Amino acid sequence: MSISTQTHTITQSPSLSMKYLVLFLGVILLASTTTSFAQTCAATNAPFLAKLRWPVPKTCLMRYYITRSGTSIPYLTRYLIFRQAFAIWTKATCIRFALTSIERIADITFTFEVRDGPSQTVATAFPPTDGRIRLDSEENWATSQSSLGPTNLDLLTVAVHEIGHALGLRHTAKPTAVMNKNFQLGERKITLDAQDISRIEELYGKCN
Repeated sequence: MSISTQTHTITQSPSLSMKYLVLFLGVILLASTTTSFAQTCAATNAPFLAKLRWPVPKTCLMRYYITRSGTSIPYLTRYLIFRQAFAIWTKATCIRFALTSIERIADITFTFEVRDGPSQTVATAFPPTDGRIRLDSEENWATSQSSLGPTNLDLLTVAVHEIGHALGLRHTAKPTAVMNKNFQLGERKITLDAQDISRIEELYGKCN
């Protein structure tokens, strides 16, 4: 953070001058340690404006694949998190999502890879019918509610957001929507709001 300082002439007694100096230095120290906790998704809205969607089969089943390498997070932990994220979208779309061990038949794929370091771009997702979701392996990921704190990022929150992209949704400026592009450290936001639901229904219809 850039801090603008000015020179002041202090004419009070030495003891009072020292108090002002200590107070001034305290303000400077506080300002210099202020940190922005917003991190972003790298997906741009342009590819999503065409309202692309998956040609969901009559079975209403889509498959996803999780790579086994690229991160120290155990495979089973990732699977359980992604399964929970898909379940949130199933409630709004009635589309069922099943894990597959065969990458070439998957509609959506999850990979972890080195990106631009921690606290920068955390993930990128591609619209239908690409389906790739790329997550930054260098982020300090929280993999449970109990491990979530002010210095890490909730993997479930990011997964819900990126799956939204993979299904065809664009970013929104609405702060309460899961499709808002900013993520906050220590925050869990996994409840679809009215806008998230209405936009996914535009693509896939209402879940009866």
